Amino acid sequence: MKIQLIGDIWLTQADISMFFSKPEPDLLLANLETPALWSGTPIEKRRKAGPHIQGNAAYLKNITACLPGIKCVSLANNHAMDYGQLGLNQTISACRQSNVMTIGAGSNLDNAERPEVIEIGDIRVGIISCCETQFGIAGFSSPGVAPFSPRICGIIQRLKKNVDFIIASVHGSVEMSPWPSPHWQDQMRSLIDMGANLVHGHHSHVPQGYEQYNHGLIFYGLGNFLVKPNDWKNIPNTLWSITPECPILADYSVLKDIDEHVIRTVVISDKNGCAHIERSSETDLSHHLSYLKKCNLPLSNRTLLTGLWQELSLWIYRDWHEKELGFWPVTDTFEYRAGFRRIAEEFKEILSKRRRANKSILRYLLVSCESHRDVVSTALAIQSGEVEDLRTTQTKSLLKSMMPTF
Repeated sequence: MKIQLIGDIWLTQADISMFFSKPEPDLLLANLETPALWSGTPIEKRRKAGPHIQGNAAYLKNITACLPGIKCVSLANNHAMDYGQLGLNQTISACRQSNVMTIGAGSNLDNAERPEVIEIGDIRVGIISCCETQFGIAGFSSPGVAPFSPRICGIIQRLKKNVDFIIASVHGSVEMSPWPSPHWQDQMRSLIDMGANLVHGHHSHVPQGYEQYNHGLIFYGLGNFLVKPNDWKNIPNTLWSITPECPILADYSVLKDIDEHVIRTVVISDKNGCAHIERSSETDLSHHLSYLKKCNLPLSNRTLLTGLWQELSLWIYRDWHEKELGFWPVTDTFEYRAGFRRIAEEFKEILSKRRRANKSILRYLLVSCESHRDVVSTALAIQSGEVEDLRTTQTKSLLKSMMPTF
């Protein structure tokens, strides 16, 4: 049995083409990053910080035609509730019409957290999905997405009694970062300790590292799988992604030699207005594996990973969070480094004079989301001398090579 994981799918591209080698995997799992709305139906945007992304439900047929192995998509992400309950209902309905299961979102917290169980031959695979706290988290009596919370522990333990293999699909981490934070690494490892076998990470928009941990395999961030190529062409490493193929062995473990047998990558390109996705050439794959080697290096070196995270946190905090939190005079002009220019543009509306009275919306995001909060606390801990500063010439050089706009 073979499971294939893919990253973020945006239903904003009408014309797509894909080329993959056969045979199709037994199970293909993706993150559906955009609501799937039916055109012609007016839907009000939900109040939030950041962009609202509107996907077209009609484009789902293109996805299922190109990826017949796709059986399930995660909706636990920061855009699933961009258009409220009506948008979520349309998305779930559109997926069902395309014979695709959805996980990670529902009419209330219990429904959002409910796992799916897929039987493939004589193997029962359980899938759970959750995301960092942002906008649209489900409540006990309100619709939304499943949060990454302590409740996950009980869900995995109960699921383990009824299935042979568990996949945890998790939306989180800092966007554009090649590495997870040390705290996020601990969180993902804890999922394996609880009983999960495979972690399907997404949200970073660039490929992050992967590691074998105890009996499981963790992919921290697969990167963009389907987006409009022209919207991302100026942001390094956003137009290729990891598409691992994970065989399940007889003892329900994953293959050990993952570099040779599991790691695959794809590239996204624009061909006459069509988003074209195809398996990487040998040259491209060589470059991708070199990049991933640098992603993986700090995962087994906590001192190096901490130093990199401190370096990145101070950069983001000084150029972005400090002003947004009111620790720095807010003006109409902001000095953003090029690496986060796209994200900064998305927040300009929030920070404009017209929205200045609603700064609490954005500040809520910065303190509710684990990764944003981790950035702020790490930067302040370094500035105050509360923790040891582990930044070195190596961390600065490595960050610069992996994030050339640093």
